[in-house]
Amino acid sequence: MPRSRVSQLLSTGVRPERAFLGAGKLTVAIGGKQEANRHDPGEVVSVESFTAYEMLAELARTVGLESAYEVVPPPGHVHLNRSNLIVLTNPRLLPFLAQVMKADPAAQGLIVVLDGATARTDTGCVHGVAWYAAKLGSTITGLAADGDRKLGDVLTDAIGITARMHPECDLHHPGTPSATTALIRLTEDSLQYLVLGDTTVVVDTSDGIEVFNDDRVDTTAQAERAEANRYPFGSTQKQAALLRMKHAELALRNQPGGFWVAAADPTVVTHAISGQIPLTAVKRVAVLTDGAARLVTMFDLLDWQGVLDVLDQHGPTELIRRVRAIEAADPNGTKWPRNKGSDDATAVYAN
Repeated sequence: MPRSRVSQLLSTGVRPERAFLGAGKLTVAIGGKQEANRHDPGEVVSVESFTAYEMLAELARTVGLESAYEVVPPPGHVHLNRSNLIVLTNPRLLPFLAQVMKADPAAQGLIVVLDGATARTDTGCVHGVAWYAAKLGSTITGLAADGDRKLGDVLTDAIGITARMHPECDLHHPGTPSATTALIRLTEDSLQYLVLGDTTVVVDTSDGIEVFNDDRVDTTAQAERAEANRYPFGSTQKQAALLRMKHAELALRNQPGGFWVAAADPTVVTHAISGQIPLTAVKRVAVLTDGAARLVTMFDLLDWQGVLDVLDQHGPTELIRRVRAIEAADPNGTKWPRNKGSDDATAVYAN
């Protein structure tokens, strides 16, 4: 489809959500697995999969569509020749999906991780941070499939396109929705990376571990952050101090001398950290949001080598479980002062 036709559809077509979901009742097929440690196990779905279904169902409701889900039992055979069907699963549960992904080089060689910024103040946007991150992420994924486009150009265009999706909102508002962004793309001879904000890319290479992270946000609002750290979670003093801290941060967001994240201005991409590493030198790579990186950056219980080893041996679920266990052991934030008791955590690992 030519770009001119894509632009025409974006400007004159039906809402993207409606075009994606179809016109009738939506059916979401979720890959199931057998219950563990049961004499007569039934099929269950993961919390993550069902949460994703609920998000799709809510999206369907906003465009006037009903939805229902069905569980696809092992070994994962599902009837695909149906209208208004979405298959939601992981390749291990539905083998045909693994085959589709294997046949799509763009899907195999791309990692996109976004972390929406916590909104403690008004944003000037009727949609919210989750909407913004979802729109930006899907736009990035589509644009990055063109391997000839540089990652910086991909993110620049994606921010601009996403901004044009909600012109009714005040995109100049200091609190307009934003997100940190980390992109990884594998080509035939290199690993390309781009980081905008405090999401971390960790690459284990033949010359050692390389870490790419933009932590400039930590240099802002330092006095306000220190004040907020004095108080326990749940106290009125903590809430008031966090609000003051957020206002101080927003005053320096996407400003010289401050920090840079994806929001509504595409020019922020000029401040991203980007580069490439010869693919022959790459052993493994991980991308972690700041919530998943806490074992290193906040709790100082692992180094990056240790994080990679946990991911390699046990996967992202175990890494995040350890983060949650430490957070739960310090519910008031007295041992490890922080502005959120538990932060959103995403980790992606590839070798």
